[in-house]
Amino acid sequence: MRSKFLWAALMLTLIGLIPLVIVAQPSQTTAGPTTPDRPVVVRIEYETAQQLQTLAAEVDVWEVHPEAGYLLALVDPGQYADLEAAGYRLEVDAARSAVPETIPEYPCYRTIAELYADLDQVAATYPEIAELETLGTSYDGLPLKALRLTNRAIVKDKPVLLVMANIHGRELITPETAMVFVDYLTQRYGNDPDVTWLLDHHQVHVLVSTNPDGHIKNEPGEPWAWWRKNIHPYGTCLPDDIGVDLNRNHSFKWACCGGSSGYPCSELYRGPSVASEPETQALEAYVRGLFPDQRGPEDTDAAPADTTGVLITLHSYGNLLLWPWGWTSTPPPNVEGLAALGRKMATYNGYSASGGYTLYLTDGTTDDWSYGELGIASYTFEIGRNSDGFYPSCTRYDALIQPNIPALLYAAKVARTPYMTSHGPDALAVSAEPACVPVGIMVHLTAKIDDAANGAGQIAAAEYYVDVPPWDGGTPLPMLAVDGAFDEVSEEVEAAVVTGIDQPGQHILFVRGQDSEGYWGPVSAVFVETPLQGTIEGYVLEAASGLPVPTAGVGLDGVRCDYSVQVDATGYYSAPVNSGVYTVTASAFGYYPETVASVVASCGITTVQNLTLTLIPTGTVQGHVWEAGSGQPLTATIRAEDTPVSTASDDGGAYGLVLPEGGYTLTAQAPGYASGTLEGLQVVAGQVLTGTDLWLEPFDAWVFLPVVVREGGVVRGE
Repeated sequence: MRSKFLWAALMLTLIGLIPLVIVAQPSQTTAGPTTPDRPVVVRIEYETAQQLQTLAAEVDVWEVHPEAGYLLALVDPGQYADLEAAGYRLEVDAARSAVPETIPEYPCYRTIAELYADLDQVAATYPEIAELETLGTSYDGLPLKALRLTNRAIVKDKPVLLVMANIHGRELITPETAMVFVDYLTQRYGNDPDVTWLLDHHQVHVLVSTNPDGHIKNEPGEPWAWWRKNIHPYGTCLPDDIGVDLNRNHSFKWACCGGSSGYPCSELYRGPSVASEPETQALEAYVRGLFPDQRGPEDTDAAPADTTGVLITLHSYGNLLLWPWGWTSTPPPNVEGLAALGRKMATYNGYSASGGYTLYLTDGTTDDWSYGELGIASYTFEIGRNSDGFYPSCTRYDALIQPNIPALLYAAKVARTPYMTSHGPDALAVSAEPACVPVGIMVHLTAKIDDAANGAGQIAAAEYYVDVPPWDGGTPLPMLAVDGAFDEVSEEVEAAVVTGIDQPGQHILFVRGQDSEGYWGPVSAVFVETPLQGTIEGYVLEAASGLPVPTAGVGLDGVRCDYSVQVDATGYYSAPVNSGVYTVTASAFGYYPETVASVVASCGITTVQNLTLTLIPTGTVQGHVWEAGSGQPLTATIRAEDTPVSTASDDGGAYGLVLPEGGYTLTAQAPGYASGTLEGLQVVAGQVLTGTDLWLEPFDAWVFLPVVVREGGVVRGE
């Protein structure tokens, strides 16, 4: 690498593109004539954009700090010597140069074997929505596995979100992010209405590792830490320099613009030819099979506004969200749509959002290829801040991954027409009350239509659909602004829903809003259940005597719907419910509740579930009620709060209550007296609690002020 870099730097210096930086002062850390004997992370100072571009094309740049005029890069001993010879000021970052043990020291990161085993398990656990595909093999023969997530029973053309990770082997947080997204979708399908409609009507493809050979190089730690490329050897490189940077190998603008290296030992080696690598070939063929070609051949040809599909490639690090182009500073023809979706996703993960060419050129990259060839809305997520590096601590695992889940979910929701839908407002806090209703009963549907993060236009309309979404020809039904007019950036909306939910079963209500520019935003959804498909019935009886417990109530808790009924005088109950599995609980005062799990209700079938209640042992509370001050006994009503138990004191003020064991508050009331309360009583089975006296204040001991009303200066009521 040494002669290659030095030749390039000297030639650019001779033609005036790069002024040599002469080191005027010694480095504050490790700098000077001593060349390290292993790769190190160094701070390299630069003066011009062209210097930065030259460095970025030849060394493994980790961070760029343009405001301070330096970058951070991993260099080998030969590069270090070449940089010094070219006049660059170098400072070794000793802390960042320490070689970590990667996966053995970081238990939150899975190996490729573990990632693939987990993918197999997902496909086996959720066969109705998950299908594992092999799109090709790596240079070393490992399969490239992609998981397709969609409701396989609904067969139709479905828009696609493709999430790919780990094209650079060392970026270990990226396959983890992809797997957490997979878990989010699979575990919520059928219960979360948005995830359910998404996988019913769209499809999500997840490629957890585009470079499994490179990932494996990072697994054992030294000497392969920070391995970026695949492992295909070209030239006469040392074992730790082989491979091709797969994110410089794509067949759009390959080697066009100085954004990659032609030297086989460089970390940015683009390969000997366009799409030379088996990983690149497999990925490009797979993507072409998922997405139609929607853009013309010229760089200035825009994809149509209704272009379908989103591709997101996960990288680390930098907290950046980037869209094409990377090969030129000229904006792409679809820059308005690309920027709208990119900035919207950045509201979820908090990243800095911009076009790919922010600091220096790159060519042959994935997102430039997928947009440039096919017109797909394409993005790069750089996950993690500078201090996280390529191997973030496991304490940062959730903090790095979780903000990206709603961003990916949003991308999936707008994948049908991303350049249009991402301009439209969000439908937030969609709610249906009640969520479980008998057939023919009105449902109150509410939502918040908000355009604050989508262009801040005024809301113009809102509508909902029952069961059939707008893209499948569903019937739009209007929602009204709660305040009476659509004239704000954010509007609370509502509708009374009866039509469409008149058949028993589960229904889904789709809600969307439109802004003043005419853009409809993505739909959000809520489930509504209309029961009466099955019945659960039975008797609630006392365990010891077998007699009915007429005071009992029965609760039935389902996955989405809950019901409650009261028994009759014979202890009988009957609950019409939707089909499903329920937890049934009977309870009554004075009895221990009984719960039976996994009670199945089926359409048109009556399920019998009897329950028995056991009496709670009782104790006795005894005391008196007295008039405060005089100490005279009072006849009063004494109640145990939150129970049906009450009694009256006799002429001598004495009372007694029999209560199940437990804690109680007693309240005494008598005409002409303020109520008295006794808290914290603990009743013990078989025992008599005495000394529980209550003292009531007579009302005539209280002072009441007269009410005076003044009208026109005349006093009334004095």
